[in-house]
Amino acid sequence: MASYVKVADEGDVAPGQVKCVRTGDRRIALFNENGTLVAYDDACTHVGGPVSEGLCENGTVTCPWHGAQFRIADGTALTPPAGGNLRGYPVRVEAGAIEIEIGENGLEPAKAVIAAAQRRLRPILLTTGTTVGGLLPLWLGGGAMWEAMAVTIIFGLLFATALTLGVVPILYSLFYRVR
Repeated sequence: MASYVKVADEGDVAPGQVKCVRTGDRRIALFNENGTLVAYDDACTHVGGPVSEGLCENGTVTCPWHGAQFRIADGTALTPPAGGNLRGYPVRVEAGAIEIEIGENGLEPAKAVIAAAQRRLRPILLTTGTTVGGLLPLWLGGGAMWEAMAVTIIFGLLFATALTLGVVPILYSLFYRVR
């Protein structure tokens, strides 16, 4: 379950400035963009450079390591070599304390299900593809005994892949009421 965690006091980040804050093992870049507070992982999406140490000007921050630029207002990657947008966190100010919302894994539950499926996609498809490719010669020229075994394994593996990548995340979302 997500919860808000205090990371700074209201006056700690002046307009146009950034501050690196920590919560648990996370480094978070807290920006004050024209009076609006925004928070992102303090890691450039290229190779993890500390964006909180980068130059902030004209609504962008430049990674100090390789020069990737991001729009501060929404974390959008503007220039290479950025590998994608910065991951943001909801920010609120309560009784003079700046708080950010942190989930168990840093993501909202629905986004965590999608991220997990995306993370598993490539290794599962590569494994399925190489195994099916290796069994095709048995299916096509292995004789009566090997052909039946190869067909059973191939279609069983394809069915299991569909279950793993599609049905399991959907059932998880339904059973645990992930919205």
